[in-house]
Parts: sequence; structure tokens; C-alpha cells
Amino acid sequence: MTRRPLLLVVMVLTFSGLLFGQRNRHRNSAPTITSPSTATFIEGIANAFSVVAKGNPVPTITITAGLPLQSGMTFTGTTLTATSPVGPDTIAIQFTASNGVLPNAVQNFMLNVVSPPPPGLLWQPSSQSPIRWEWLLSSPPAASSLLTNIEVYDVDGFDSSAALVSAMHAHNIHAICYIDAGTWENWRSDAGSFPASVLGATNGWPGEKWLDIRRVSVLAPIMTARFEMCKNKGFDAVEPDNIDGYTNSTGFPLKASDQITYNEWIATTVHGLGMSVALKNDGDQIATLLRFFDFDIN
Repeated sequence: MTRRPLLLVVMVLTFSGLLFGQRNRHRNSAPTITSPSTATFIEGIANAFSVVAKGNPVPTITITAGLPLQSGMTFTGTTLTATSPVGPDTIAIQFTASNGVLPNAVQNFMLNVVSPPPPGLLWQPSSQSPIRWEWLLSSPPAASSLLTNIEVYDVDGFDSSAALVSAMHAHNIHAICYIDAGTWENWRSDAGSFPASVLGATNGWPGEKWLDIRRVSVLAPIMTARFEMCKNKGFDAVEPDNIDGYTNSTGFPLKASDQITYNEWIATTVHGLGMSVALKNDGDQIATLLRFFDFDIN
């Protein structure tokens, strides 16, 4: 007879603990700004950058220093956009995220507006004779074992180092930076930067999902950071893969016009960073995209 009250007490304590745990899981938290503190816009080209803040309740983001912005530049509360930024220029902006829980999050943000390179200065494979090249994505070659009888290496941008690209240049070999611009890859170091809302159906490769390319304002800062990585490593060109989502079952109602818009943005952004760019996969739209891209890989 003495066991029932004891059991009842244990049950009450356990239930109370569960309730307490539920309250802890939903407690308020101060805001933090998790997006990068710098971005690059290309002069005269429409650009967008998403400012991301976390906290509970959901924070409100405002500009607390750096106003007024350039003409044609606006901030909607999550996205900084520019229809035709003027440069070269460096713009200091202070973002503040608040949600009623102190302290507020303050980020001193730097926007760099750079001029696109003059026409004719970008590398472009010659069409006068066949190109001898190596396409190595599974693992980059060792700098000490480069094939010196070829003209081009196409290697993974994440896995290849600046030292490797420099070694290629020492042998008069051009380097192409492979970057996936149309699908999400779960093993990449920046995989956590993609919100779930832009991830669609699998493309058939393990760990990959199609991206919602209609959301250029969301994808732009992530992809720009990837292209900047290619530039900083010294690559001559970029191969953006999987930029034909509109012809596949992506999980999104993508149209041909969506692909044109996204692919034009890719080409313009890469050119603005001083590299040439290849059209990958999207052969059906070559006639429209030919003036934006420098060569084709299929």
C-alpha cells in the first residue's frame, strides 16, 4: 500500500520536469546577426544581399548608421538591393537586430562596389584549335605531378588551393574553378548558409538537392562568396554546374525565363570579379545566353 503514493510523486515530478524542459526550449533569446559582414556589388549591375539574424522572438533588422544609401539602393528589412550601384565605392552600413531581448546585435557591415573588368581582358579558350584539358573533380592533382602537356585544368574550387592554381600558372596552364551553382551539396563548408526554403528535390546524386533559382536575392550572397573564393585562389574562369534546373524535376515550378535570369546573373557576377565563365549543361538556351558566357562545357 505504500508504493502507490511514491509512484504518484515520481510521476508528478517527471511530468513537471517535462513541462519545465518545454518552457526552456521555447525561452526567449537575444538576437545575433549570422550573415557575413562584407559583400561585393558589381558597378552598374543589379545586386542583392540577404541580412540574416537569429533569435527568439524573430528579430527585426534596421539600418542604424550609413544612411542615406546610394540612389537605387534599398533595404527591406532582410535584403539589401541595388538596381545599378555606382562605383568604385566602399559603403559602411551599421545593421542592428532587435527583438526585445537585450543586448541588441550590432554589425558594422562593409559593402564594396567594384567596377567590371574592361572587355577583352578575360581569358577565353581559343576556338582555332582543340583544347587539351583535364577535368578532375574527385580530387585535385598534386602541384608536383601536373601534366605539363595540357592547356587547361578544371578542378573543384573548394578542394583546390591557391598554391595549386599558382603551380598551374607556372606551367602556363589555365585553371577553371568548378562550383555547383544549381544544387545544394550537403558536404560543402557553406551548406548551412542555404535556408530550407530554397532546397528542392534530389537531383539523383547523393547529398544533392536542386535549388530554387527564382530566389536570386537569397542565393546571390552565397554564390558570390563562392565566386570570390575562386578569384582569391587565382582561378582564370568558373564552371557553374547544374544551371539547367528548369528542364528537370526540381520540386519548384521553374520556367525557362527563371533560368535565363539566374544564369545571366551568374555570368555578370563572375565577369565583375575578373574571371571568364562557362555555360554548363544549358545547351537549349545557348542562343540567348551566348553573349553573356565565354565558352561552353557539355
